[in-house]
Amino acid sequence: FSQVGCGMNIWQAGDAPAPLSVQAYLNVAKQKKYLLSCLSVLPEPYASLDTNRLTLAYFCVSGLDVLGLIGEADAPAIIAWIYSLQVLPPAEGADPQRSGGFRGSGYMGAPFSESGSAS
Repeated sequence: FSQVGCGMNIWQAGDAPAPLSVQAYLNVAKQKKYLLSCLSVLPEPYASLDTNRLTLAYFCVSGLDVLGLIGEADAPAIIAWIYSLQVLPPAEGADPQRSGGFRGSGYMGAPFSESGSAS
């Protein structure tokens, strides 16, 4: 490899070492168990992050995908949960200051309603 600029190392063609498998770095079974458990119940140290649960779910699903285990996630349940966090924009003629989007977690309000109502 050669050095560029501030001492950064750049691999040249043919210099890179052979890639190692994911299993050489991670205990995939434990990672799978951890990511799937975080999708259902947050571990005690992360309970304060409940307001960011949607973001945590994104990283859990992405982690499973990187490990090639995306099929292990209960996709219909995750999709239904994400839709339950959706806040629909108000009907026409309603307050223009209100808009739609997603809540970070279910603690912030009512379950999903196709009508956009808060009930």
